[in-house]
Amino acid sequence: NSNFIFCILEDHAGNFWVGTNGQGINVLNKDHKVIFRYTPDPKLSNDRLLPLNGYIRDIIEDKLGNIWIATHGGGMAVLNLATGKFTIYTTRNSSLPNDKVLTLHPDQLGNIWAGTFGNGAAMLNPNTNKFTCFSESNGLQNNTVYKIVEDRQGLIWVSSNKTISSIYINSKKINNYGYHNGVQNNTFV
Repeated sequence: NSNFIFCILEDHAGNFWVGTNGQGINVLNKDHKVIFRYTPDPKLSNDRLLPLNGYIRDIIEDKLGNIWIATHGGGMAVLNLATGKFTIYTTRNSSLPNDKVLTLHPDQLGNIWAGTFGNGAAMLNPNTNKFTCFSESNGLQNNTVYKIVEDRQGLIWVSSNKTISSIYINSKKINNYGYHNGVQNNTFV
């Protein structure tokens, strides 16, 4: 339903979740046939209502098989595949720091990390539904977070407009690495 694709996820069942820029998500089976579409404006028989805007920036699957969705301007959501129900997180109904979510990452402890466009990174504890935020005010060098990954020791790494930063989950300590550490200058995507 769109030629502007921002992300693709292959889930545990082998289905492909294709996030578009404005038209929501297409879900394809192993044979690459569209099974259904999650769209803000359902019109076809295989369309399902996406209770978010359709500007999808990232899609991930957590250890429980839930599908997490990041949007540009609509916050983020989790889809429980067993029930078909969405839980939506925005700046209005949670402490998500920005509704422009660029990236998501499930960490080893079961937390869901969100990188935002302008308000840093946020770690959601799914047991408490509370966010812990990391921004320039507590050590990041820049508040636009493009990507979040985790190393084998459980250290969280984020890329931003100015540096690559590492975050220790337990202590909340942030280390920044930029050109003075021998890495490239400016934007890290």
